[in-house]
Amino acid sequence: MATDIKKEAAQPTELENLKTQADILKLDYKANITAKDLRKQIMAELTSFDDSEGTSEKDRADMIAENTKLVRCMVMPVAAHMRDYQGQLFGAGNSVLGIVSKFVLFNTEYQVPNIILKQIQAQEMQFFTTRRVNGQDVRESKMRKAFNVDILDQITQEELDELSRSQENRHAIDA
Repeated sequence: MATDIKKEAAQPTELENLKTQADILKLDYKANITAKDLRKQIMAELTSFDDSEGTSEKDRADMIAENTKLVRCMVMPVAAHMRDYQGQLFGAGNSVLGIVSKFVLFNTEYQVPNIILKQIQAQEMQFFTTRRVNGQDVRESKMRKAFNVDILDQITQEELDELSRSQENRHAIDA
């Protein structure tokens, strides 16, 4: 039992661990700080935006505007097992924007945030082909785009007004 007490005494306390972590992060703190306050200070530092890249507010605003703008497109799955799906939930993000997610309908004109469109266009799928080499069937793995994406022209104000009138006449939108 005496050895167990010595082992427990040798382990650093939570406050000592937090002080070590604060020193690594180069945070200033008072000598008599509580573990609760130091934990809050460390969490604030870890979750704050890192501006070490020199990103200005204008650059951040431009990045947000570029990635959240809606692009009119039609997404068609290539994989045979997805042809009967109505759509799929996609998500993408970065440190400035956070996570953006959207359910995208397949084979339908749809407005998709640009960051998600980039992610859809980048997705690939693996498929296998068989070929004969020296009389033996050999399976080869290949990669191809998972979705065919048609980028459509943005909807004009005239088309938008026509759509608005159509919805109003059908009472599709209740005021």
